[in-house]
Amino acid sequence: MAPSRSVPSSSVDVFGLNRRLRRWLASEVRALRPVVEASAATCGAEHSRKHFTSYQHLCLLLFHGLSSHPSLHQSYEHFAACGGLVVASGLGRADGTDRLGVSYSHLATSNGTRPAALLVGVVRHLLARVRQDGLGALPAGDPLLGSLIIQDSTFLRLSLRLAGWLPPLRRPECSGVRVQVWLHPGLDLPEVIELTSVKINDRGSWNRTVLGDPARLAALAGQTLVVDLGYYSHVGFQRLLAAGVHLVTRLYPKTTVTVEDDRPIQPPLPDADGGRIAVVADQRVTLGSPNNHTSAVLPGLRLPWT
Repeated sequence: MAPSRSVPSSSVDVFGLNRRLRRWLASEVRALRPVVEASAATCGAEHSRKHFTSYQHLCLLLFHGLSSHPSLHQSYEHFAACGGLVVASGLGRADGTDRLGVSYSHLATSNGTRPAALLVGVVRHLLARVRQDGLGALPAGDPLLGSLIIQDSTFLRLSLRLAGWLPPLRRPECSGVRVQVWLHPGLDLPEVIELTSVKINDRGSWNRTVLGDPARLAALAGQTLVVDLGYYSHVGFQRLLAAGVHLVTRLYPKTTVTVEDDRPIQPPLPDADGGRIAVVADQRVTLGSPNNHTSAVLPGLRLPWT
């Protein structure tokens, strides 16, 4: 195995992590070891890999993700100087040098050959832990954040060399996937609900993964779902309201609006910055036209004007 370049142990800034964070990471990876080993056994991630385990691989990747190094090669080199992490990962060498027991080329090859399913069990464990810790940190019965869910999508570009399974596009530079995400502000925690090709827009994914999933729709009862215009659909809104889901969205410019009555303007919430958004009118309205047979009429909605 090719030896790594030595990093002076007296260096502090090159680590990318301060001493306290390195100690925390060393204790965390030790506790995570049985979870990684169980996930690796499930997907056969250790097949023909006797000298570089999935646990050791994950230790290096976690260090790289938390450090500020611009390249994996730099993280690999500096990991060798973090004694606690080297001991916790078992990547030390018996000859007493500060070189790692795995070459960088072996690490780079493993990134492309070790099954991605290894991360499934690990991520589920971490997600459950973050949710548990986050819920414990929320104020009891927080009515504003505890029931709020924001849905949006983001585009992740992928190389066609590495993701040959992507459908062909006229513009290869737009190749990638669209990720539908729920954000729970009370936990500051995103939740991926679907991964699709870019050929499926937000509304199409929403119809399938939220409106078309009775279990997920039932789980939203009593919650407040916030969506942008990419999800705008009177039929979809009607299904949400029928399921007991509160809805917040922007008004589509061409929507037919019939004002039912004007409501008094409420003062801003306590401890909230009421200067950035000024409400000038608050109305109860009906959205939609009965002449549009492909849509739905939504009476009794609230429309604030800012």
